[in-house]
Amino acid sequence: RVSETYDSSDTSEDDLDNGAAQGLQDAEGRSRSVLFRGKFPIKVGPAPEACGVLWRNFSVEPPARIPRIGLAVAACLVLIVIIGAVLLSPGILFQMSYKNTPSPGRTEFLLYLLEQTVSCWAVALSNRAIIALFRAAVAGAGFLQRVNEEVVCLCCSAFALSLNCVAHIVVGCLVAEAEDTVVTISLTVKNLFHTLCAHLVVSEGERIGVPLWTYWTAHFAVRQTKYMSVRESEPTMVAEEMDLMVRYVDLWLLCGLVSALVGLDPTSLYTVTAVVLALCYGISIYLLDKLRFLRQVAQVHKTSSKLDVAHNYLSFGPPSVLFVAVLYRAPVKVPDSPGMIILMALAHWLICCIFVRGIQQCTVPARELTDVPYIEVASLQAYNYFNTNPVHVLRTLHFPSIVVPPIYPLAPGKEYLQGGQFSDYDDPHRLRETLMLLIRSPLKSTGNQPPR
Repeated sequence: RVSETYDSSDTSEDDLDNGAAQGLQDAEGRSRSVLFRGKFPIKVGPAPEACGVLWRNFSVEPPARIPRIGLAVAACLVLIVIIGAVLLSPGILFQMSYKNTPSPGRTEFLLYLLEQTVSCWAVALSNRAIIALFRAAVAGAGFLQRVNEEVVCLCCSAFALSLNCVAHIVVGCLVAEAEDTVVTISLTVKNLFHTLCAHLVVSEGERIGVPLWTYWTAHFAVRQTKYMSVRESEPTMVAEEMDLMVRYVDLWLLCGLVSALVGLDPTSLYTVTAVVLALCYGISIYLLDKLRFLRQVAQVHKTSSKLDVAHNYLSFGPPSVLFVAVLYRAPVKVPDSPGMIILMALAHWLICCIFVRGIQQCTVPARELTDVPYIEVASLQAYNYFNTNPVHVLRTLHFPSIVVPPIYPLAPGKEYLQGGQFSDYDDPHRLRETLMLLIRSPLKSTGNQPPR
């Protein structure tokens, strides 16, 4: 991989030979034998999986990534401020005034329940909207590898969701302080507990409802047509890939809310219930996700250890919040300014990250060089760097040759078109002849109708 972008049309073999033959040391002490055209350093490392390369983003300039992600973060912050300060913070103030009412009536009680329900469910639904917003923004940022997209989306979503869950409470506290009142700890714990429950219901409803809707939509589409073959129907019925990024964000938010409840009031009934609920939920999703992975999505699941490494760093955020809360409850005099609280939490998180980094460096598996040929590796998986690259596929279709023969693009359920051991029977010549006929005789439209 060349670390800098360049125009390959201006490159010739003489430039490469001259750059490699000089063998001189540049100003930085690098040998020109490892520089492309004597300027761009060449770095050799483990190649990413072919299924994780985003070929469509090779046309996006790298400097365009930061403005697009920054714009998404700014839009998300504006959304959180609007939801928290304008829509949901009045509900916190109303609940506080209800607690101070000596003898509230039935109407006030119903309004209190309505305000609490609306605020908690609005936060849970806006969390899914924030994740979708960051997904769309990161997808258009132009990352060349899918795992980089998921890592950036994981970090941004975890920060935004944690802020969204407490924004309306923080705004309510600021407004109450300006009026010489205070939002009680019991009211804060109650709101966080109901937000946690609403978040679990919405996240699991989405995780169960969306695949069911997709499956039955494809099922009825296949059953109601007479012209769709088994080969054409199979890709529509394939299970969706397990979204580990969203699962990591949900678990991170769950641990963060539980840590906040324990730090605010560890003796509250809401806190004890939240801890028990989080424990039961963690065990259940472990078993259910394991069953779903083995029975449904194992054949389409593709991931990278880089996403797990990023989640390991983020997972120490909730313990840092809990550490600060325990420190303030201990018989030790500590400063109570907001800046010092944030600084202590960041320091604890940084120390944990350094410790995790050391463990990861000590447990990195060694890559052994073997003599396994490419043909043997390609016989185990249908995708490679050729049939997943749409530009290369179009090039082989429009400019076929003996050196670069035409190939079929890879699609789920269409692995048999790759020939060899992936086809129903040994027919590479028939597949090649069919492909050449499609090249020579493209489909033509009749009248004003588009080709089918």
